[in-house]
Order: sequence, then C-alpha cells, then structure tokens
Amino acid sequence: MAIFNFRILLFSLSISFCILFPQTTSLTFNLTNLGDRDQKANIKTFGDAYISTQGLQLTSNLQQQAGKGTYKESLHLWDKSTGKLTDFDTHFTFVVDSDGLPNFADGLAFFLAPDGSMSTAGGAFGLPIDPVTIVATSPFVAVEFDTFQNGWDPVGISPVTHVGIDVNSLTSNVTAVWYGNITRGTENEAWIKYDSSSYKLSVVFTGSVNNSRVEDTIHLIVDLRDYLPEWVTIGFSASTGALVEKHTQHRKTMALETFAQLAIPRFDGHFDHWSMLMENFLRSKEYWTVVVSGVAEPAEGVVSTDAQKAELEGLKLNDLKAKNYLFQAIDRSILETILCKDSAKHI
Repeated sequence: MAIFNFRILLFSLSISFCILFPQTTSLTFNLTNLGDRDQKANIKTFGDAYISTQGLQLTSNLQQQAGKGTYKESLHLWDKSTGKLTDFDTHFTFVVDSDGLPNFADGLAFFLAPDGSMSTAGGAFGLPIDPVTIVATSPFVAVEFDTFQNGWDPVGISPVTHVGIDVNSLTSNVTAVWYGNITRGTENEAWIKYDSSSYKLSVVFTGSVNNSRVEDTIHLIVDLRDYLPEWVTIGFSASTGALVEKHTQHRKTMALETFAQLAIPRFDGHFDHWSMLMENFLRSKEYWTVVVSGVAEPAEGVVSTDAQKAELEGLKLNDLKAKNYLFQAIDRSILETILCKDSAKHI
C-alpha cells in the first residue's frame, strides 16, 4: 500500500433480482440522492463508513479503517424448501482516483454475505476475513476491484490492478488484469450477472488504454447455495491498512427490483395460446433468437476465428437451454411424435 488520498466515486448503481419463489413480494428501490434524508434511511453503514455530502464514504484517509454500506433489506437468495435459486443483475459506474500519485491501494468489493458479518481492515476490502489467519470468518461471494498486489494476488501481471471473483477467500477463483487508469481517475463501468440456470456468475468491466475505452470479462460457475445462506445482504465494502486511502461512493443512484419468475408454460393442446406464452418466456430468458434463427455451422473448409468459435459455442449453449425448457413444457407422448428434436428451432 502507499500513502495518498485515494477516492472511489460510485456514480450510478442499478440492481435487479429475479426471485424464484411465488410467495415472495416485489421489492423495488431507487436511490438518486443519498443526501436526501428519506433516501439516506435506505442505506445501512457499518464500521468507519458514513454518508456525507459527497455520498457514501466507506473509509477516510486514516489507518486501519474498514467500512461497508448495504441496502436496508436482506435478499432471499435461495429457498430451502424448493431449492430454487435467484437470478440477479447489477450495473454501476465508478471512479477510482489517486490524484495522479503512482502508488495506490487497495480497491473495493461488491459482495453478498450474511447479515452481521464483520468488516476487516488491511487488504481485505472490508470483507469478513480474520486479520491474522486471512481466513473467512463468515461466508461471502464478492467481486473485487483490486488496486494493490498482496501475497495472495496473481503474480506476473502488468499492471497489478485486477478484477477477481472471490468465494470465501481473498484468493480469487478467477482474475483478469484491470486497466483502471487510477492515476487519472478514469470513469469505469461494471456489469455483474448471475444466471441461476447455469450457475454462471459473470462480470464485464471497462478500463482505459491509451485514452481509449476497453472492456474485458470474467466468469465463474458457482452454485451459490453451496456457499451462502438463504438470506444475504448486498453492498460495497473497502478498507485501509498501515497506510491510508479514502473510499467514497458519490452521487449514488441505486435501483432494485425483485419479481417472481414466470413458470414454464405447459402445452395444453391449444397451440396458438401456448406458443404466445412460450415465446414470451423464452424472450425473457434471451433464448428466442436461437429458436427463430437456429445455430448455423460454418461452411465446410471455412476457418473460424477464436471469437467466432466462442460465439458459436455460446449459441449452442443457449440452444441447449431453450431445448431444455421446451422438453419441460411438452409432454413425452407429444415429444415422441416430433421427428426432429436436434435443435430448439426444429422443435
């Protein structure tokens, strides 16, 4: 770490959750100004975090600080009685700024953790980590935006700033270099999505190289039910150690919506009505394109680029998912009369 005034400004944040439990009521919030007293009441702060005129400040420029801010209500991540799991989406725009100084640390994390989990100073981003053993004191899943290389971080990367997905450990399961351009305080964006049907937690994030915006992505296949309790809190955390930094979330706009997932429409013999319901269902899952267009294999002898191969594999995976929903929607006796079931388009 290094001594300087280190700022993280979160300009906007939107979150949506798809709850799979019919009994769950809709939960929505939209926070555009944390300076407003009524909106301020929606954010809970812990440790050294507080709300100032700038927004949510997770730490100040003092040593050994740890702070976090969470939404006031917990999230029902999964249901024990049914085993059903939640989808979620979040997008936020933020700035990490070292005021031009070349040495900086440590970063911030977006996390899901049990209510009441501790916040640890040092290189733990305020996550629940024992400061001596560096072992998790309670479960968590986090996406870290790390600006300093500690002993548990990836080696041999340049720059050392990186994005990682952490599951109950500061040693990330997956990482990628992050060109955050901290010394210039460049505005960056991130999109975090969890697909409960494939257990895929994906992160898309921006950076800056030679004053040009770049994007990268990482993902991890993880069944969150194996690591987190049914109810969790969501939020951001940060910390300082022997040296100092300042973390501020500024002009915060937060939106969240939860809603019951559409049931898979069962074919009841009325094709026109069922096909309308099924199209709407598959569109909501973003699989309708493969139903209409199918998956076109490259012509014989054509050499595909790596990007084209990756795109084709993605389409094939979406086709399999769409077929899975169709198989669940159509009785076996009817499926047996369909001669070609090679793709969702054929079905």
